[in-house]
Amino acid sequence: MKTYIFRNKQAGDTIVEVLIAVAVISMILAGAFIVTSRSTRAVRDSEEHAQALQYLQGQVELLRAAAEHSAGLPASLTTPFCLDLSQAYYQPAASNPQCTLGSRYAITITGATATPVVNGTTTFNLVATWPSVTGDTATVYLAYKVVVTP
Repeated sequence: MKTYIFRNKQAGDTIVEVLIAVAVISMILAGAFIVTSRSTRAVRDSEEHAQALQYLQGQVELLRAAAEHSAGLPASLTTPFCLDLSQAYYQPAASNPQCTLGSRYAITITGATATPVVNGTTTFNLVATWPSVTGDTATVYLAYKVVVTP
């Protein structure tokens, strides 16, 4: 009669191999999270810039309508101002709540000249500032030329 001896061979992964695999997977997931986070931040930053441009374009339309009669514009263009839908202007823009749109976008308009040039082209500089997703203050600038009529 033959006797068979079975040897108990354990085939499997050691704890070191498992730890290395977990570390590699963790690094891959961390890299994916960083890329996703940066991408999300870039998308949000782009959305904020687009919103700021929309607010400035709205101010340009109000400015164009206000320039159709010189009384619709402030006498001094060096003090920042903003406009509302009723064609009223608000000076100074920094301390006026009507110049904050969407609860976070501060809008200011200044003229390149001290007073509006009646029957001539006046250049206006429009600025929107807001706290960005990165924690800094973001800014968008527009320049707009318009003919001011009496």
